[in-house]
Order: sequence, then structure tokens, then C-alpha cells
Amino acid sequence: MRPAISPDGQYVAFWQKDQTPGAVWRIAVVQLPEGTYHKSFDVPQSPANGNTNLRWTPDGKSIVYIDYREGTTSFWNQPLNAGATQKINEFTNNQIYAFDIAQDGRYIFSRGLYTNDVVVISDAHR
Repeated sequence: MRPAISPDGQYVAFWQKDQTPGAVWRIAVVQLPEGTYHKSFDVPQSPANGNTNLRWTPDGKSIVYIDYREGTTSFWNQPLNAGATQKINEFTNNQIYAFDIAQDGRYIFSRGLYTNDVVVISDAHR
């Protein structure tokens, strides 16, 4: 789900989940144009996994994704070849729904509040 092509056009990253009970989301990377498997990354599981977009950093060395838990949205940077996942930023006042990264490294994103309303409809004429 949610494929993202690297800036050099050599790879595509996407959310992947096995079709077995209890399977977890991971980020998979395949090499283009052959579609050969390159690697995958386990990520902390949250309600955001699989439902948010992935973006490559402008230098093509990392993949950025959103993690959402306990009212906080965080951007995480997953290096492609070396290094641990790093938290880039977090927001506690709004949920981030989608984002992109400009060539100069600036982020743009859409954010908002997640709400649920309950409406009771009854037949008052009975």
C-alpha cells in the first residue's frame, strides 16, 4: 500500500503486511524496473501504519513515515542502508493526515482534528 518511488527512480517503498492473522505492517523496498526485493524494515505498530503515505528524503537515503499513538503524531526517518530509525518531529495538538517533502527538505502536511459524533434518531410520532 501507498507506494513511493525514490528520487533516482531506482526503488519503490511501500507498506507491506502478510496475509496471516496477527501480521504486522512493515516498510518494504524493491528495486526497479525488475521489482526484485531489496529489503524491509520492521516499524513500531500504530493505527497509522499502512494508512499513511511514505516519502523519500530528497537525497534518496531515507524513507519518512508517520506514527500516530496516544494523541501524538510523529514523523520518523528510516535510513535505507545504515542507522537506526530517528524521530524527526512530533505534534500533540493535531493529527497529521498526509505529507510531502520538498526538494530543499521542507515538509508540507495536512492536519486536523479527529472527531466522532453520535446522533440519536428516533421516531417521535409513535
